[in-house]
Amino acid sequence: MYYGYRTKERERKSGWITCSLTCINVITLILGVFLLIFGIILAVVPSIIIDLLKENAIHYVPYLANEYYYLISGIVVASVAVLVIIYSWCGCCGACKDISCCLCCYGCFIFSVFIICVISAVLWFALKTQIETEFKSQLISTVPDYNPKKTTNRITECWNLFQKNYQCCGIKESTAATAYEIWYKNKNVNPVATFKAPPDSCCASPPCYIQTSNDVNTIFYRNVDTAKVYTKDCFEEAKKDFEKYEYIVLVILVIIFIILIIYFICLIHSKCLHTVFNSRLLD
Repeated sequence: MYYGYRTKERERKSGWITCSLTCINVITLILGVFLLIFGIILAVVPSIIIDLLKENAIHYVPYLANEYYYLISGIVVASVAVLVIIYSWCGCCGACKDISCCLCCYGCFIFSVFIICVISAVLWFALKTQIETEFKSQLISTVPDYNPKKTTNRITECWNLFQKNYQCCGIKESTAATAYEIWYKNKNVNPVATFKAPPDSCCASPPCYIQTSNDVNTIFYRNVDTAKVYTKDCFEEAKKDFEKYEYIVLVILVIIFIILIIYFICLIHSKCLHTVFNSRLLD
């Protein structure tokens, strides 16, 4: 009687854990499929995603530094989605059919993801300042390529959206007093030495400069209209926005850690229950 009760109890616990693992992995599998579709769209037809993101300039900041930003992002997202689909499938098969090989692969994958998340978090906080410095220098390097006459140009379009949405102007260099002074070096915006003006996207009602001339109108001057021009540093504004995303990512990582630990405990517990149950049956 007692042995039969314990046997039923083990079956009940094992069945509950198996059902839980199966349900979780089915949900993960479905999310993986959607993630794969999103990654393919991002890599192949990025214009669909770009149109949806135009209201938020934060998505254009990396694109300024790398023209293949969306392609690379799409490939990364699709690759992650494929891994999620594979490990979810292994989890489903292992839980339902009790296939040891699938369960082992599933356990190894969960452990690997856990280690990768920990290493990524440590590296991010360790190299954060260096990454920001490198990223700032990449953004500064795109300034000379800005051309107001070529509005469809990738860099021109991105800088215009960047400055309008953040209401900022340029990036402050260590030798400059203001952020907008970086535009003085751009020959497309200031073709002559007497012109010191920012692009039209640097203020709400362009032009963002005041034009004057000498007494005989042979030399023209353009100086920044300080009453109209945005004075905020674009890099600092983007950095603030990125930090908001950083906190969201940290919360997601914590949730992933918790889920992975629960996954691992359920997996080991399920396997141990099954092993003990089988050994008792053989006895």
